[in-house]
Amino acid sequence: METINFENGLATLKEGCQVNVSALRQQQVFAKLMLSKGMKFNDVASREDFLLSAEKKHIRAELFWISPNGVIIVDERLFVNVNKDAIIKKASNMYYVELIHPTFDPDEGEVVDF
Repeated sequence: METINFENGLATLKEGCQVNVSALRQQQVFAKLMLSKGMKFNDVASREDFLLSAEKKHIRAELFWISPNGVIIVDERLFVNVNKDAIIKKASNMYYVELIHPTFDPDEGEVVDF
């Protein structure tokens, strides 16, 4: 299974699915957080009310992006696990996290002398 890392989570490609990672990296992507079984949107009081991974370090989520005309597009080809300490935002009908693409600045690298 292919894993796509984000600074605040990771996405795993579902078996038999393909995704253009390069195209994904060029988009602003989000993760819709899943609520625990029986939990209602208006009753969420803490991070423990979301569906947590077995080791309780991540919140299960669905990856989505916003189309140019404002429509939410859910990508069901990926399993998403958001870090439990990620910044959670709330919209009228969902809790979500903006997934942060990893960046690299070669000027910040350290010279190593072996």
